[in-house]
Amino acid sequence: MPPRVCIFARESLLHWSAFYVKAFRQACDTIAIGPATGPENHDFPDWAAVERYVVKNDIISDADDAGALLALLPEGWTPDLVVAIQSGGPVIAGIAELGCPTAYISVDTWHDPRDFVLAHQYDFVFLAQKGIAPLMRQMGCRHAFWLPLACDPEAHYAAEVPEEFDIAFIGSTHFMVNRQRVARLKRLEAEFKLGYAFGLGSDAMAEAYGRARLIFNASIAQDVNMRVFEALATGKPLVTNAEAAANGLFELFEDGRHLIAYTDDNLMERVRHALDHPDWAAAIGEAGRREALEKHTYVHRVRELLEIVARHAPGLAEGGARPRKSGQRVAEFVPWGARRLLDVGMGLDASRVALRRLGVEYVAAIAPDSGALERRGRSYDAAALLDPGAPLPGADYDAILWRKPVESGLEWDYVFNASTAALAEGGHVLFVLDEADILASAGELAFSALVRWMAPWRYRPLVWRHGSERGHYHLVVACQQTATPDEIVAQLYRAFPVNGVDTNPGVQIFSGEGPGSPGAGRP
Repeated sequence: MPPRVCIFARESLLHWSAFYVKAFRQACDTIAIGPATGPENHDFPDWAAVERYVVKNDIISDADDAGALLALLPEGWTPDLVVAIQSGGPVIAGIAELGCPTAYISVDTWHDPRDFVLAHQYDFVFLAQKGIAPLMRQMGCRHAFWLPLACDPEAHYAAEVPEEFDIAFIGSTHFMVNRQRVARLKRLEAEFKLGYAFGLGSDAMAEAYGRARLIFNASIAQDVNMRVFEALATGKPLVTNAEAAANGLFELFEDGRHLIAYTDDNLMERVRHALDHPDWAAAIGEAGRREALEKHTYVHRVRELLEIVARHAPGLAEGGARPRKSGQRVAEFVPWGARRLLDVGMGLDASRVALRRLGVEYVAAIAPDSGALERRGRSYDAAALLDPGAPLPGADYDAILWRKPVESGLEWDYVFNASTAALAEGGHVLFVLDEADILASAGELAFSALVRWMAPWRYRPLVWRHGSERGHYHLVVACQQTATPDEIVAQLYRAFPVNGVDTNPGVQIFSGEGPGSPGAGRP
């Protein structure tokens, strides 16, 4: 039985979110929820000509709360996986409170650096550009994976029409970020017969590509963009910019075998050679088409995504491993993919046997007193007595749970320093607190106090829950990050510069850190 997948995305057409929705529907039992789309959401010059390509959502909603969106699902249809796709939809809050695994697909990450902050609620983050994945992991997204873009064979093909142009380009040239692309197109236009179009539907695009001997691409920010895969799927030889190697172009395709790569120094030479040797170019076009259709469709990408999630979230294929979170049990917030867990204070309300079914392989404990150690120590793989001020035993824990650290007589600076030393990169810390803990942490009854304590240690709060039936406990889930958002954005623009655009990273992308700030939700 295929997994049930709920997708959060705005309706779209000729866009990665539309192709992903189609592919999920082929591979899974899928329901897509999100806002409707219209000409106001796109810049196609002739909306009437392309409107029929819109991939419709099953449920139309502008809601921005995950719980409210899932409440719209049919009775008895509970998702095994929730996937949000970067699509211009609303920021969705409450993702981290869902019981099933959650994933986010980010494509134009360089263009929307909010993703480095907003992705934290998701268990898995999939990046279309390879170079972005390590930056996302620096921000504390432990399960950040490269998932390239792809083609849709139904939409991407070349019509059988007479060839009239030497080279064709279909895409945007009127934005400031396209200055480098425009300069390259002007060079080509001065010597070759160039066909250009923008805003075409699939059939019109197929005809335009069919009328050309070569297809040209110039991606922004060194991306391996949609056009790479779409052009290859047509079977026409693709001429594309070599600097996309920074994001894995030549790990996917071979220059001179599947495509023709150029630099600004050899662009004209490579185009001339391809036009002067049509048999050589045609062989490249056909090899590129076979490679794209055999390995790089959106169905391939969906299957890869599902395999990654299933590896880290056991039980996905059997209908999910957890029920939706009630917010009343600490164990519900152990992050998906955690293999090593440390329970400081023995506050975990699940056995190691239960945790094994969730993929947790090792559960250690720090007992608050000798009595607790004697009574419960054997329930863990390893247990030791709390030694305030001493380093936590072991290292590389994916998750550390602290039960009422203030009541144990511990100072917050020790708690955070000890957690930082023992956590694996991108690991999570779960704090179970009551009002007294928060009062003691900074002299006021507010989560913002704890957030201020977190900031110097570079933790980012994810969830705050108030369980009045459990003695007014508050649960704060935080993930460790190795750089601030602004530092990450600065790295991003240095690694992937956009020609002709001022990408000064000195401006802060966010000022808020607490509930209600951008970090509390997701697009």
